[in-house]
Amino acid sequence: MPHPAHGLTPRRAGLQVQDIRAMAAKAAKGEVMSVEELALAARSLGALLQIQDLLSGAADDFPTLFDFAQDIDIEPKVFLYQFFAQ
Repeated sequence: MPHPAHGLTPRRAGLQVQDIRAMAAKAAKGEVMSVEELALAARSLGALLQIQDLLSGAADDFPTLFDFAQDIDIEPKVFLYQFFAQ
């Protein structure tokens, strides 16, 4: 049986990761993020977690992507993505 990730790209899977570094830096300085910024950050973090999950069993088929997915490190206490992902 083929791996579920075969033929899928993040876009095909409906996953879009945005560059949220500027927003993260803003939040790290204690600045308030807008609702739109929070939603974008939550969707991006959720997408990263989904990508990591999608590739978690794909070491043999996609070794480079698997290695990349292993480097995704999001604080486990970040659960906002579940709220915005629905």
